[in-house]
Amino acid sequence: WEGPPSSTECFIPFLASFLVLGIIPFIAAANRQFKVKYKITDRRVSVTGGLDGKDITEFSYQEIKTMEYQLRWFGYCADMRIDLRDGAKVEMFGLLNFEDNY
Repeated sequence: WEGPPSSTECFIPFLASFLVLGIIPFIAAANRQFKVKYKITDRRVSVTGGLDGKDITEFSYQEIKTMEYQLRWFGYCADMRIDLRDGAKVEMFGLLNFEDNY
């Protein structure tokens, strides 16, 4: 599976953008839609992101220590935190097709 975070992540910040303070979270959520990409294969997980969209984090399934997740939008997507054996943490927000990818 390969794709961006769920577009539902922009819904609440969009509604809040009608208030002056809600503009900043909406811009951050919209930026994540264009800059972050997830790629899950049968051997490894790759997360592309960062301010310029060029930071790549890749790890194999053998490097995973624990995985925690929280479903959003009644199971349509999920947020997942992966703890690696070397102590690093990877967070994947708005992961679509969660049941298939998990």
